[in-house]
Amino acid sequence: MNFKTYEEASEGLEDEHLEIFDNILLPVLTGQSLVHIRTHEESRLVGICETISSRVSDKFRVLHVLTEAGVESSLLLDSGADDEDFSRLNIGRTNEETSANIHTRALESFLSSNEGGILLVMGADSVCRRNDFIRRLKIHAKLGLFAENDDDETNPKLVILHTISADTPDTLSRTIQNYDLPMPRDGTLTAVVKGVCYDSNIPQLEPEIQVQWVRALRGLTSIEAGRALTQALTVHNNAFNDDSLLYLQSLKRNLIQQTGIMEFHEPSTSFQDIGGLDFIIEDLKMRRSEFELDAQDAGIKAPKGCLLVGLPGTGKSLIAQSVAGEWHLPMLEFNMANVLDGLVGASEQNIKKVL
Repeated sequence: MNFKTYEEASEGLEDEHLEIFDNILLPVLTGQSLVHIRTHEESRLVGICETISSRVSDKFRVLHVLTEAGVESSLLLDSGADDEDFSRLNIGRTNEETSANIHTRALESFLSSNEGGILLVMGADSVCRRNDFIRRLKIHAKLGLFAENDDDETNPKLVILHTISADTPDTLSRTIQNYDLPMPRDGTLTAVVKGVCYDSNIPQLEPEIQVQWVRALRGLTSIEAGRALTQALTVHNNAFNDDSLLYLQSLKRNLIQQTGIMEFHEPSTSFQDIGGLDFIIEDLKMRRSEFELDAQDAGIKAPKGCLLVGLPGTGKSLIAQSVAGEWHLPMLEFNMANVLDGLVGASEQNIKKVL
């Protein structure tokens, strides 16, 4: 196989980008032909697919994005050739045929083509219930990256199955790589901030200001972060100041409350409002520095949390609210009663949504 080595393919990657590489691109590098990825961020997934040609092998020449509306195909690398100089998938759709049949025929057309590439099956939650489609995927997963008629191993065929919430089908779960794409971390959010600044002709930010805004964007998808940041800057004349930061936090609060599971509170209390609990207050004051960036740079891991147990009215909720007030952080209230659902699997999905 004309594939790069692990060192070559992962060069320059670190933190979250290296983790994504190890869970998506590394299986491809080792010859796996089917990967299942769950995420809400379709555009981010497309971006990852576009890096496979440059990171793994230029034999992945074409990207086919398959949806219920049809197939969109594009060259992965700019080789100087005409944009139309590649094979498109022949799905032969008619009015009588169902969207699921489109998926099966597109897959067959892709696997029988004479060109290496990637088939991204976008939003395949409902298609995962079609046995014929899943059976064909399993056969391809067993055969590997190269179709039956590609003896020279020059036309790798990679299929990426994308769903939003559906689990990997049971017949594939022990056969293929499956990965929940994590929410964007600081590296991706930093790129979002730089991209918005570039589009708005804003000079490069000071590192301290950039870190502050990246922290404020944590917990949002790339699209949500870019949209919220653009709105905050538009309202405040492209100024990165306290007013625009507060506006951004209000947008984030609205997004969180739309889940219907968590509530967002602005803290209004401090440790001075608490009578007693001297030991825990002293401990919290001491541990405040463990959450700072300097502690992270020094390799100190922040505590995972604090479990409070006690009778009603002894200050458990008040101490939580006061920590948020003392540390100038918003407070998220997570009520288990909002998570529990009578439908099978619904409670688990709500937990995932919260996380």
